[in-house]
Amino acid sequence: MGTQHLTDKLGRLLVTMHEQAPWVQQHSHVLAGEVLATPRRDAVIALEEIAQKVQNPPQIRAYMIKSPDVVAPTDSLAKAAELVIEKGYSQLPV
Repeated sequence: MGTQHLTDKLGRLLVTMHEQAPWVQQHSHVLAGEVLATPRRDAVIALEEIAQKVQNPPQIRAYMIKSPDVVAPTDSLAKAAELVIEKGYSQLPV
């Protein structure tokens, strides 16, 4: 991939990210007609991944446990401790 292609792609990506998240400060790779930096392929790929997450954020259901172990407020501390030790939990929903 040529440098100009990466530069153009990065510019389009930054514009897209700015449109999706206007609170993000957009920076140019050119100042007063002089190139400040040439985008690297890995940087462009990383920015594309960030843009994808901004444009299509993951849904919480991907991180949810469908049937978590729980304790009731009336359960004994021993029951909660048993679950924590047996399952290796650091927390339990009540």
